[in-house]
Amino acid sequence: MLRTLAPEATVRVFPNRGRDLYPKLFGFQDAYASHDIVLHLHAKRPPEPGVREGWLDHILERILPSPEGIEAILALFDEIPRLGLVSPAPFPETAQGLVWGPNRALADVLAWSAGWPPLPRNSELHFPAGSMCWARTSALQPLLDLNLPAEAFSENPVRRDGTLAHAFERLLGVAPGIVGMRQVFIDGFASDAPRGDAMTRKIASELGRAPR
Repeated sequence: MLRTLAPEATVRVFPNRGRDLYPKLFGFQDAYASHDIVLHLHAKRPPEPGVREGWLDHILERILPSPEGIEAILALFDEIPRLGLVSPAPFPETAQGLVWGPNRALADVLAWSAGWPPLPRNSELHFPAGSMCWARTSALQPLLDLNLPAEAFSENPVRRDGTLAHAFERLLGVAPGIVGMRQVFIDGFASDAPRGDAMTRKIASELGRAPR
């Protein structure tokens, strides 16, 4: 179906390791050099039917809201050079999981091996839960430079946390800061929400810089 909808798309098949994180970061590592902005998406199938129902819709409504909304998101990257990630606002049912949890030890090992500064505390940790976001490729470079093979990722469908993939999910929010960039969170496009240039100005103002 993908080849029918997007005949020019590059389709690659990977081993079932690292959930969506290994394929997106390392399976397509060579593609990042050809693009300034990337969009990370996946099917977000919950581990059990009915678990966190509506999470995927929540994410897509925020990072793929409409053609005008997408144009506004891309305009943010043009207007704000230090913007690294545009992420969906957290899904309410995931709020308790927006911490390091059992993933901190794995993340610390990666940070130490790469020579990164100390990782943020739970209160300062912000990341795109669900690992879907718009990103400036240079903001992801600290993760890409780790260059891990598929064998580094184990795949245990029973474990919902404490895996290398879950550590990388959180490090998506850390990587921009390592290169002096930051992320913003989009909280939907309700009928009275700002769109287009108005949304650009609102978010740019929150970042402390008005668009030109």
